Amino acid sequence: MDKEILLDFDGVILDSMVRIEEYMKIHEHEISWKEYLINLDWYKFLRECKEINNSISLIRKMQYCSCLKAIITKINSMNEGTNKIKFLQEQGIYIPVILVPFEHKKTDYYYPNNNEILVDDSIDNIREWNEAGGLGILFDLNSSKKDTNSISNLNKVLKKSR
Repeated sequence: MDKEILLDFDGVILDSMVRIEEYMKIHEHEISWKEYLINLDWYKFLRECKEINNSISLIRKMQYCSCLKAIITKINSMNEGTNKIKFLQEQGIYIPVILVPFEHKKTDYYYPNNNEILVDDSIDNIREWNEAGGLGILFDLNSSKKDTNSISNLNKVLKKSR
């Protein structure tokens, strides 16, 4: 039986985290992270972000296999969450999206009691997932082929789910 996979959004599907971090380096003395993220035009922002390693077309293919359970993403506002869902649907992706308030753990909203796989670019989220009984796989664009605990392309997670 295939293991079920949950995917992070920011830093796995789109390069949104890199763009936010670049902006905040320049403007960190003018605005707080929270204020910036709450007031961001998420509709426009998401469409300006770049897809990471063909992730959208891979997810479109994966959504029809029973192994892809959901996309799980932390959000700072419902506006952010609504626009992420809208963006995914515009890309032809219709799997469930679990919205997690930023202050909470992903395991507070989905508890991996059947060894589900989480693909995430945050080492903290991976650690919490593993501690809860799941299998966390770090998504790292600098991952080498020899590194078995991280991936740089969603194609590889299909192999790990079997």
